[in-house]
Amino acid sequence: MTYLIRPIKDQDIPELNQIDKEAFPTMWPATNFKREMENIMAHYMVLVDEDISRGASPKISPNIWKRLWDCIHRDSNAAGTLADNPKVIGYSAIWVMAGSAHLVSVAVRDAYRRKGFGELLLISSLKEAIKHKCFEMTLEVRVSNIVAQNLYLKYGFAIKGIRKKYYLDNHEDALIMTLDSIDSPDFPSKLEEYKNSHTRKWKTTPGMAELAS
Repeated sequence: MTYLIRPIKDQDIPELNQIDKEAFPTMWPATNFKREMENIMAHYMVLVDEDISRGASPKISPNIWKRLWDCIHRDSNAAGTLADNPKVIGYSAIWVMAGSAHLVSVAVRDAYRRKGFGELLLISSLKEAIKHKCFEMTLEVRVSNIVAQNLYLKYGFAIKGIRKKYYLDNHEDALIMTLDSIDSPDFPSKLEEYKNSHTRKWKTTPGMAELAS
């Protein structure tokens, strides 16, 4: 199987709407992806499964990660022959404003969760922020979402504050988290270490053998 991270395209919108319903069932209003594509501040990256076999279970071959990383930010036509309608696994989005990147969302289909794809999209978002010469990345996360908080802490985000009753569905508070100095000379190499660590995890984590093709 082949995976690719690339910028959003018009053809992705129906599947992105499905993913949004799965990941954020109570969010209102729903994301208007067409309008976001016209927003010069917004930068959306999608993760696609290029396998033509739609019914197959998610599998990760040993060399998938190298091929995937080689394709980040590359146009899909340069990555080889793709399926006519690649299946979108997930997406991430940042808004870039005055040198600050705001992580709007990271969403992955139910069947692909807890397999490292969300972390991969986070790394891709950080790479995108660096590309746009941002000095920081900020985000909001539910106070109850400990899994996401731990992932952000792992990447160096720090809790900077709280937004009371931020979420409209249940008035839950949101933590404000910020990663400073992503424009520092040493951050790209640090991000590369994160990426390599993420790749090694797939080769060494017990219980992942069933994911190998």
